[in-house]
Amino acid sequence: MFKESPPPERYFPYIDKVRRILPAKRYLTMPFPEQPFGVTEGWFYSAEENRIHGMNGHVATDFELPFGTEVLAAAPGWAMASYMRKPLFGRDGLPLTYEGKPITTGYGYFVQVYHPETRRFTIYAHLNEISREIPYSLPYRLEDGGFEPSNLKISSLLPFMVPLLISPKRFRWVERGEMVGRVGDSGNCWGFDDFPARPDRRKYPSWDETHLHLEEIARFPGTGRKILPRDPYDIYGRGDEYPDSFKVEGVRDLGPKASWLLENGLPKFAGASQRSPL
Repeated sequence: MFKESPPPERYFPYIDKVRRILPAKRYLTMPFPEQPFGVTEGWFYSAEENRIHGMNGHVATDFELPFGTEVLAAAPGWAMASYMRKPLFGRDGLPLTYEGKPITTGYGYFVQVYHPETRRFTIYAHLNEISREIPYSLPYRLEDGGFEPSNLKISSLLPFMVPLLISPKRFRWVERGEMVGRVGDSGNCWGFDDFPARPDRRKYPSWDETHLHLEEIARFPGTGRKILPRDPYDIYGRGDEYPDSFKVEGVRDLGPKASWLLENGLPKFAGASQRSPL
């Protein structure tokens, strides 16, 4: 058993700043069809995940879902796709291992959607499959064996651009609830490579459960650097503090600046009629 410890205090002034300067705008629906799901990791990593990653901050939400589950756009916007993976290194400069096998981490196959209404981005990561309708940008191979995604750091100034200036070769408009991919476990690898194709998962399992990693962020104009990441739930806690389908009653209420569209007090799912096939 891993003993949980409080998150480092350095995170909380930043969270207070984000809450103070960002307006409360409910614009997201749940990024998968209505079904049983769990939240395995929240804004802060659990002690077990911290042991693997060597860090406390997760700055995202992980939804545990069956392999191949449809992933849906949580709001309308401009979509692109690529791949990201990098090896993890310790302070001694040596590759980190888990049970003797090297660990790599990253988004894996992912889709990023820019939402002009809020000038925010959502990222849907660790996908097994990406919609063929969404332009895919090939990643760059790094010297350490990792892959850096291309076409990722687009500027938050896009609302001021005429839509025709967004190249249809690099982006595609998606509607809320449109399928953008399927849940997998790419990017988080344990002892093997997953690009461009994974080995048999029954023979080479990942150390992580299949899940959808969801981020909600802004990007700095000009450089595209990630800034002002926000918890869509406005809870900023560990995974067991978040609502999921297994413990709906008695969970901590959503924060006042939650980004979800609500239905009966819980985040709303996109309607089935809004989805489209890969």
